[in-house]
Amino acid sequence: MTIRLFYSGTGGNYEEIIKWMKKREYVAHFVRKYPADPNFEIFKTAYEAGNYKEAFYAANKVRKIARKLSFTLLHDLIRELMVNFTQHNFKVDKLFQEIVYVNENILFMLMYLE
Repeated sequence: MTIRLFYSGTGGNYEEIIKWMKKREYVAHFVRKYPADPNFEIFKTAYEAGNYKEAFYAANKVRKIARKLSFTLLHDLIRELMVNFTQHNFKVDKLFQEIVYVNENILFMLMYLE
């Protein structure tokens, strides 16, 4: 699968990332590093344990990575979750499940990236 198709299938913004990194090879190189980052697992574990403070901090790190890699859908969902957290609304299980699904889709699609 091409990097353009990867971004199309994951809710990312290919045009944005290619403007910033200029070359598809650079984009693919950094996108392939995403699964090695531990912050999503920290976020997921903390949220499931009800540790919303730790979940917030880990989610913020994931949001920043998603922004840098132009994973637009993941970034926007995490931003929405963080807004809920700052308003002391921790009943966001549906949103959390959507974030997990989008992340799993990114990881799945990465397996087929050229």
